[in-house]
Amino acid sequence: MPSQLLEALRERLLPLIAEVCTKYQSNPSNSLVIGDWRFGSRKLCLVLLKNQWSRLSSYLEVPEGLSALKARKVRTAITMSPERIDFRDRAWCSQPPAWRVSKNAFREEGILLPFRASRKHFDTPNPSFFQQTDLWPMTDSADPLEGWPLTEIIKAAGFPSNDLYGGLYFHLKDVFTRFCKNLSKRSITFVLTHADAVVLSGALIKSVGGPCLFDRIEVSNITDMAYLGPAKTLELYGPLLRERRENPHATLIGLFLNLNLEKSSPLEKISVAASTKLRLDRYISISPSDRIPGRYSAKVVKRMSAFNLFLDYDGPFSRYMEKLEFARISRDAGLVIKDHHTIVAKWPLRLLAGASQRQFAICCASGHDGSQRYVEWKRRD
Repeated sequence: MPSQLLEALRERLLPLIAEVCTKYQSNPSNSLVIGDWRFGSRKLCLVLLKNQWSRLSSYLEVPEGLSALKARKVRTAITMSPERIDFRDRAWCSQPPAWRVSKNAFREEGILLPFRASRKHFDTPNPSFFQQTDLWPMTDSADPLEGWPLTEIIKAAGFPSNDLYGGLYFHLKDVFTRFCKNLSKRSITFVLTHADAVVLSGALIKSVGGPCLFDRIEVSNITDMAYLGPAKTLELYGPLLRERRENPHATLIGLFLNLNLEKSSPLEKISVAASTKLRLDRYISISPSDRIPGRYSAKVVKRMSAFNLFLDYDGPFSRYMEKLEFARISRDAGLVIKDHHTIVAKWPLRLLAGASQRQFAICCASGHDGSQRYVEWKRRD
């Protein structure tokens, strides 16, 4: 990051952190401490344990002995690891050639800028990432592109149209600018916490003056069985959703990422494979010359990678809902599943029937397989 930007952040934020730490220095280390600041009609509250406040300033301090050159070497040891060449080749096989250039450049630099923009001011390791001199805290495949709609990124790229990270840069700049302009016109309070979802729910329910109620609650994928699961999540956060008589549009949104397709019967698997092959043939056909014994052509690898885009996830998810008794656990939490979503599509990343070749190519390049399923709940009458 630019050293001037880091210095500006330190100058603005370190006194605020120090003020809170000094004010509550006699509190036990595991006690909750609230820092709050008002900026005109807007207010920011940060709720952390006291020992977390003590560590907060370290995210604005570059570890001693960590230069920009060393930080880059630490990062590229992960992102450009020789042991992961095959993974990168397979992942990029579905990308247009120009996109692969962008992806490779980002792995080497880690700077979100248009492709030909100057990097000379980015002379300081970002301490919010580098908390140690020898550790990059992310996987080599972590990619900011996968957190934003690829179609919007392509639209924002302008010219050159294949500059993916330049497109993301301009898209985010537009999003943040509109957000800040909108914020300046509102009276609003942000409360930021760093707490386990179970602890947070209990604290909100036991708030002074009664439970905090919300018009929208997004619980991400803690609804997956690998985390809290749907029953526990609804039990914890259902009571925090505002009643329909106060806001008929109040919605709780859950995301299911780890859908298990292994529950399909052998006959279903055969049927799915056959229908999937027919749909896939429309976009990537295989000729005899592509089938080389003992070897995979790029087209075969791309076809294998695209296979999941054509799978039917509705059946497995319906069985999943029945097995976990979604209707009952929703009712027990005072909620009901919305038949028609009003905020996010049920399968927002799915390849639509009759998709064009370009839409198929974008889906292939997005890094998503279409299995991501959202569920919206509302309070019962």
